[in-house]
Amino acid sequence: MKAYFVLLALLYLPSSSCGAFEIDIPLLAIEGANWTKEEVAYIKAMNQKGSIKVATKISSAVYVPHEDGSHSGFHYKVLEEFANLVGIKIDGKIVTWNDYFYKQGEDLAR
Repeated sequence: MKAYFVLLALLYLPSSSCGAFEIDIPLLAIEGANWTKEEVAYIKAMNQKGSIKVATKISSAVYVPHEDGSHSGFHYKVLEEFANLVGIKIDGKIVTWNDYFYKQGEDLAR
């Protein structure tokens, strides 16, 4: 009986302790979302990384930085909400349209 109890305790301990290290990511807690294993792994990896890099341009619909440090723009607000749900920060860089289509002066379309 004693050996049975020890074996049961050993089997139970690892499974319960793994739950203690589970990351609290609000995006994964959305009710009704049917995340695949790959999506869950990707979201957890993003959370572990801590930030997402984004290249953007200044436009009223996309992104507008303000003097007080705040930001506006529909696209930015959507990204900001996503970042909050994943538990990451936004690492943004303002670029020009040429930055999107050229790399070191070379046309990326070729």
